[in-house]
Amino acid sequence: KYKDQRLFSHQKTIYNIFKSYRNEPKLVLYCAPTGTGKTLTPIGLSNSHKIIFVCVARHIGLSLAKSAINVGKKVAFAFGCKTASDVRLHYNAVKEYERNYKTGGIFKADNTVGDKVDIIICDVKSYLVSMNYMLAFNAKEDIIMFWDEPTISMDCEEHELHNVIHDNWSKNSIPNVVLSCATLPRNDEIADVLNDYRIRFGSRIFNVFSNDYQKSIPILDKSNYCVLIHTLYESYEDMRKCVEYCEENKTLLRYFDLERVVRFINIVLARNVLDEDMNIDTYFNGDIGNITMNSIKQYYLDVLRSIPQEHWKNIYNICKQYDDPKFGTGITRTTSLQDPSYSKLDSIDLKRTYSVFDESVKKPKVSKNGILFTTQDAHTLTDGPTIYLCEDVNKIGNFYLQQSNIPTPEFQKLLAKISKNNDLTKKIDELEKQIENEMEKNEQGEHGTEKVEKLKMNNECRKFVSEIEKLRKKVMLISLDYKYIPNSRPHQSTWIGDDFVDNAFSPHIGEEFVRQILLLQIENNLKVLLLLGIGVLIKDGNADYLELMKVLAQSQHLFIIIASSDYIYGTNYQFCHGVIGKDINNMTQQKTIQSLGRIGRGNIQQSYTVRFRDDDMIRKLFEEQDYNLEAINMNRLFIS
Repeated sequence: KYKDQRLFSHQKTIYNIFKSYRNEPKLVLYCAPTGTGKTLTPIGLSNSHKIIFVCVARHIGLSLAKSAINVGKKVAFAFGCKTASDVRLHYNAVKEYERNYKTGGIFKADNTVGDKVDIIICDVKSYLVSMNYMLAFNAKEDIIMFWDEPTISMDCEEHELHNVIHDNWSKNSIPNVVLSCATLPRNDEIADVLNDYRIRFGSRIFNVFSNDYQKSIPILDKSNYCVLIHTLYESYEDMRKCVEYCEENKTLLRYFDLERVVRFINIVLARNVLDEDMNIDTYFNGDIGNITMNSIKQYYLDVLRSIPQEHWKNIYNICKQYDDPKFGTGITRTTSLQDPSYSKLDSIDLKRTYSVFDESVKKPKVSKNGILFTTQDAHTLTDGPTIYLCEDVNKIGNFYLQQSNIPTPEFQKLLAKISKNNDLTKKIDELEKQIENEMEKNEQGEHGTEKVEKLKMNNECRKFVSEIEKLRKKVMLISLDYKYIPNSRPHQSTWIGDDFVDNAFSPHIGEEFVRQILLLQIENNLKVLLLLGIGVLIKDGNADYLELMKVLAQSQHLFIIIASSDYIYGTNYQFCHGVIGKDINNMTQQKTIQSLGRIGRGNIQQSYTVRFRDDDMIRKLFEEQDYNLEAINMNRLFIS
């Protein structure tokens, strides 16, 4: 059950499709924004069909499994499977098993019997194994292949998954298919895929498309200004093209700052250049109940569309003149009436225009680019964590370590303590390896006897365990002065004075996590960054470090997570702000939209921003692209 049933109506639509056309093969092209429950849709569909859920990101599959198990669904897992014997059942899906004679519970499950499974969750490489496993117990007409984010890896000319994806599609024998993605290409862009499905299974193809722009997640350019259509395009023709593109892709409206939208509307109304039917009372039928965030943004598009061409240049210049950064000191003029362009203000009932400036609400200063998040710009990150997407994650991590302004003597003392802890960690690792060796010897020596379990931990092993406990107690706890912890009260006092920002987000790294951090076998700079609340997602990095990062991210204890663009698909952590680095300016439009989808998945009342370090990427977002690499690759790979 969801609080806003309108937002999740697309899930009902899919359920009704499979209910109404149960005995016919169906391909459903399911396109809805991130954070609107697409991943949970298989749980509802499993009421009438068996589900094969295909995903690339393992943690997304596990998240679905957790939700499914909580509502009583029987789940199986197929990750890295080569044969059906590698499939694993959750205990509630087990049918045949041996009992533990002491506890009466399941001792040894028979994973080859899966006729109770409602949902099997698999990675792309294990799909064919999962398909054959489910077909052994169910008719193919009763199964749905639900492919989550099929465009993953499609933004590359060549990728290791491409051959696997082609193999899966060409050998697939399940006639009911759902392709679920936030950036699924249009039907005309993947005509070859649709024709291939029609030839093999039938002509029932459905489009389920949903828009969500109930939130306001402003896009900021590299100079910290909000980006909207009326400030992006000086050309009237380009402006109109963008309006039509946004009309077709209304999810983009979520990235329009509502405050700036209202400012623009007031400017246009003040100039009295619109037709009578575009007046506020006429447009909203005189009913204040019709004025919502969605309707205001739709009104914004209609106002842009209705501005006569001869007035556009003047309106554009006024908007640029009175534009101010999202964060910063703002404008200094005390009234807009000094501008002759506002000579027609008396023609409408306005008590105050958008540009009247109140010194009492003057914004605290920020840096020119607004990205010094460990110092003077930290207060602009409010309500929750931030994700920084870039290719060179180590470079950005070192940048924030350098910019944290920890004095050299204090930093050297910190590194000295960490170095001593590293020595303890090495000794602990050596002792743990000796324990493993001893246990292997005992197991091999007593194999087949009843004493194996008792002898696994002999006196020598116990001695090693005791030494490990002593070494762990010697670990020196390290803490940073609060004036270096972003958005703590001492930190804000240092960087923005008395203008304390109540909802500025601060990391929370407790003593328990500090102990774990100090015992990790990672570079010293990564440890210091974690103490600052900054995590760096490194591909093929230390497994324990990445696991701790996931725990801290899930519990919202981290201030910033720095990750490469490979992590954007399926990242379902709650981020309130995002930064798109300038070193990933070759991202496709679809992947950029996926990146933006990581931000603003929480409460509708929180403050969000997306900050681009390259302005060219913003234009690419709001314009139709001639070359859609994802669509081209789908037409190449999703054919038999």
